[in-house]
Amino acid sequence: MSSPALTDAINNLNTAQSVELQQFVTDLRSNPDNLSGYIKKNRDALVNDALGQREDTFNKVYGDAVRASNTQNNIFYYHTRNKDLDTMQKELYNRTKYEADSIIHDKDLAQRQYEINEWSYGNKLDTLFILQMILVALVLISPLLYLSRQGIVPTSILTGVAFLCATIIALTIAVRAQYTLYSRDQRYWNRRQFDRQGGPPIPVPNCETISQAYSAGSDALQSGQALAQDYGTSLLNKFESTFSA
Repeated sequence: MSSPALTDAINNLNTAQSVELQQFVTDLRSNPDNLSGYIKKNRDALVNDALGQREDTFNKVYGDAVRASNTQNNIFYYHTRNKDLDTMQKELYNRTKYEADSIIHDKDLAQRQYEINEWSYGNKLDTLFILQMILVALVLISPLLYLSRQGIVPTSILTGVAFLCATIIALTIAVRAQYTLYSRDQRYWNRRQFDRQGGPPIPVPNCETISQAYSAGSDALQSGQALAQDYGTSLLNKFESTFSA
């Protein structure tokens, strides 16, 4: 709590300020020029203060707007760069995938062409073998034909040899053609196609068989339980007799 002397001093000071303010107002009223100057001075001060506050507020808002715009520009810039990087990665992935698919396609194409060449080569070798057989037959028959024309070899021998060679060649061609058309693999020359045959049928038990098996199993289980019970009883008796002795 304040003392009475301090309270009186404060009251006196307030009274003195009020008296001085009233005296100042009275002086201003008595002198219109001073009143106009005072009003103008305070008005200019208020206007300048309002203008300064407005300028500060405008500068602050403008600075915040510039910073927000810069932030948005940075966000858009990084977003654009991320999209460009993603597009670049997708293009690189698509190019790599295309090159990998092209390599696989070329490999498969080369492998298939190799298989075609091998099949064609084997077929030509088979044809060459038949032609060689025909050539051997002609080489064998030609001297016999000459000797037959000279009367050294009978015609029956020439006819028999020619028929035998023709039969061998015809059978060889038939066997080879039949094997190539029906048994040989159409993709690999050195492979053979086999008929697809299913395995032996799985026997399906009937109801009577299942019932007999169930009955046999039940009987075996009951007999096993009886034997186990008898064995347990005998062991118990031996145990009791041992401790009784």
